[in-house]
Amino acid sequence: MVPLDRRGRCGYIVETMKLLKIAAQIALGGDQCRNYLLAAVIKRKDGAVVVSTNALTKLPQPAAHAEARALRKADVGCEMYVARVLRDGTWALAKPCRHCQRLIRSKGVKRVYYTIAPNEWGVWDVGKSKQP
Repeated sequence: MVPLDRRGRCGYIVETMKLLKIAAQIALGGDQCRNYLLAAVIKRKDGAVVVSTNALTKLPQPAAHAEARALRKADVGCEMYVARVLRDGTWALAKPCRHCQRLIRSKGVKRVYYTIAPNEWGVWDVGKSKQP
């Protein structure tokens, strides 16, 4: 079930689903060495779209996260869409980690949409709260 738009615009739901599906498709084309795949899509204010996946590293590094990599080309006031996809294509929880949350806040991102479960997502209004 798709969550209702709290602002009363059905275009919001269609746009969010479209960009989360793009992120999920990009994730599926990424590193196949893990049990899950993750991608971030940023919609900049000028209309440009930035995409990134998790980078493969020998040791865990927050700078290799899809969110951190995509933020390198973000602008203030942009929106981010993050999708975690299991190998079978099922959406899973993609809430940004604390390191990425700090980067998102410092870059001035307006809002982050992230997958929770199949066809469900969460929204983090960055300026209104500390954590999603």
